[in-house]
Amino acid sequence: MKIPLFPLLMLASGMLSRTLPAQNPRIVGGGPAPAGAYPWIAALLHREDFSVYDAQFCGGALIHPYWILTAAHCVDGERAAGLQVVVGARDLDAFDLNRVDVLEVIMHPGYNAETNDNDAALLLLAEPVTGVEPLEIIDDPALVQTDVLATVMGWGREFSGQSDPPAILQHVSIPIADQVIVNQDLLGTLTDNMLAAGGIGLDSCQGDSGGPLVIRGRQGQWVAAGIVSWGWGCGVARQPGIYTRVSRMRPWIQSHVWPNFAAWEAAAGITANDGPDVDGDGLTQWTEYALRTNPVVADAAQGVPRAGLAVNNGRRSPTLSVRRPLNGGDIRWGLQSSPDLKAWSPLPAAEYLTGSPVAVPGDPGAEEITWHGPEGSAQSFLRAVIQPSRAYTPYHLLSWPGAAAHTLHVLDTLNAGYYARNYALSGLPAGESVTLTLRSDFFNPVLTLLNAETGAVIQSSSQNNAGGNDEKISFTPAEGLRYAALVTTQAAGTAGEFTLALFKPVTGLPPITGSQTLTGSLDISDPFDLTFADGGHYADDFLFTSTTGAAITVYVNATGFFDPAVAVINTETGGSRLNGRGSWGVGLAMQSFVPRPGVPYLFRATSNAAGLTGGYTLRASATPQLTGGQSRNGSLSTTDGLHPGTAPALHYADDYVLTGLTPGVSRTVIVSSTVFDNTLELLDAFTGNTLDEDDDPYETLGDSYLTFTPAAGRAYLIRVSSYHEKDTGAYTVKSP
Repeated sequence: MKIPLFPLLMLASGMLSRTLPAQNPRIVGGGPAPAGAYPWIAALLHREDFSVYDAQFCGGALIHPYWILTAAHCVDGERAAGLQVVVGARDLDAFDLNRVDVLEVIMHPGYNAETNDNDAALLLLAEPVTGVEPLEIIDDPALVQTDVLATVMGWGREFSGQSDPPAILQHVSIPIADQVIVNQDLLGTLTDNMLAAGGIGLDSCQGDSGGPLVIRGRQGQWVAAGIVSWGWGCGVARQPGIYTRVSRMRPWIQSHVWPNFAAWEAAAGITANDGPDVDGDGLTQWTEYALRTNPVVADAAQGVPRAGLAVNNGRRSPTLSVRRPLNGGDIRWGLQSSPDLKAWSPLPAAEYLTGSPVAVPGDPGAEEITWHGPEGSAQSFLRAVIQPSRAYTPYHLLSWPGAAAHTLHVLDTLNAGYYARNYALSGLPAGESVTLTLRSDFFNPVLTLLNAETGAVIQSSSQNNAGGNDEKISFTPAEGLRYAALVTTQAAGTAGEFTLALFKPVTGLPPITGSQTLTGSLDISDPFDLTFADGGHYADDFLFTSTTGAAITVYVNATGFFDPAVAVINTETGGSRLNGRGSWGVGLAMQSFVPRPGVPYLFRATSNAAGLTGGYTLRASATPQLTGGQSRNGSLSTTDGLHPGTAPALHYADDYVLTGLTPGVSRTVIVSSTVFDNTLELLDAFTGNTLDEDDDPYETLGDSYLTFTPAAGRAYLIRVSSYHEKDTGAYTVKSP
């Protein structure tokens, strides 16, 4: 976020005054954007494609020299190493576009792939984008009102089904829609994190996903109000496009982009809907943060800033003292001088500091600094200008309960050859036991719990005590004590993906093993499964913990109701797999995955229709393996689970876990059948995301064929199913 200019003026006489600032997928129905109109627009690219036009698959916006804001559904299952970004392009066929590597993909922890809730993600760039003023993120939810004109842009399709969208950036202006009316039309599927716009035949479309929906801010500047998320068709009358509401994403965005400021806001209890000036004293939260004043109590400046005079060698100069976050926080400080309050000239702020920063009694997170102006002027004025930092900060905020699926990389702190990252832990329940885990397939981790104020080590874990190559610390937070977590490695120079989770362990649930069948019944005394947007879905949970990490397939068969569902939920992170679905009493709900050793999972039996009750069976069994050089015979039958991606349609499916994979070495899988038209699907075994798929051509009884290159730290499933509904029969699946 760009901070509005806040000058602090100092008169030679020592009097201080303050001058505060005065407070628009390819596009359907729009046209080519003028050159340079949207310098912060970003094109997300698949790295392996040489052509930028061919590589582009989603949009985004530069909100900081190091950070791109986009949609979570664009990067769900993507690896940072496979992504690049082009910023500020108009023509994707231009020859001089600069492709920037992506170091880290951070998805919103509340993203739900089924409901599209919290559809937001951040991409950390390997190098900063220079010469571009980033797009501001909205800081005032009140700016988003029905009928306010917004603008959306991208390189997506100009109509549904278009095969070759133009390479020139398109844009279109659309009105913000009435959220209440749209939500009624969509049967209540919109959440508070969504925003509807359009519905007048003008729209975003496939390929525009992740791009920004912008409106004018209080000073006439563009601000990001939405992220292209989802919709029914493209440009359909009375069917607005649905966008992620950026004001609701603001605290999460700032926890990564400006984490010190985000931690300060969290400590003050400021929420996403509070706006830029909670206490109404004319100072934005950013200004209050910069000056260490109280954001919820008006006029609490406590005598700072102060104007004064200094005399050196008989020559006088003005001085300006400010209280600020220790070491500057997330603020860039600029210094300017003027002889007449009209023309201002920049001064090198570091050169005009008077002495060293001074500690502030009673505020260990603050320091006071003093600048002096040019010497010998009969009359001069000073002002300090604050703006957000444009540097990458290897520090993050993790709120209770929460999880961070992040990457340790070359921009993080390097101490004696060891990469490290610090997390401030916020919202901890004083007096209650909490657990912190650090898990990685890429490095052997070290997890340290710190006193955030003193840096003292409270606990450290490097004994792989959480199962697998993982660490765990349990502790009881004390009232008034601030905590931090340090993530680092046991071997110098190692780095890679990891998950840090802060949670309360689940207890009191019936356990289930990897080869067991349990019976139960849904009834009105059961809790609701909150992953369903419409509510009212009763659910029973069973606790499963693997010690081996062997792949598991979970089935739910409804014996007393007609529409079963199954979910697998990581209790540490709260992440839910895609729900497996049954259909009208025919076929089982099915979900396969590879568990992480030591992580407790919930196996959830529920229903796809609200209000259903009755008996069910839940069965967990080892997923069959398919290794290189192996051929296996199988058969689709009416007793199989249903393909989760096609249910409630009756496409039966069998899953296999691929074993013996070597990262970087390609693997081929083939399925053949002489009795049904088969399909083959490659899945990420940790997330359930579809990575690739094939079906035998021309609806014949031939082979479906996939070749892929496995990545380090990943596991993969193969799903065999049918092209036509209700097909059954024998098949052969092999990996030559």
